[in-house]
Amino acid sequence: MWGEGDTTVWGSQAKFWLTPDVHLAVNMGLSPMQIRQAQAIVNGHLKEIEDAWHRHFGG
Repeated sequence: MWGEGDTTVWGSQAKFWLTPDVHLAVNMGLSPMQIRQAQAIVNGHLKEIEDAWHRHFGG
């Protein structure tokens, strides 16, 4: 996930809500730039994430 540019994040995390649109719920230690990068990754893989969610939980 953070492989581009060899950026490593240790001990930091973020939580994103996926609906009704992708937006930040919690940020624990990530910089604004890292949050933007993470949100772009989530947006880029949203369909894949949603499909995996539905396979796991049903529906």
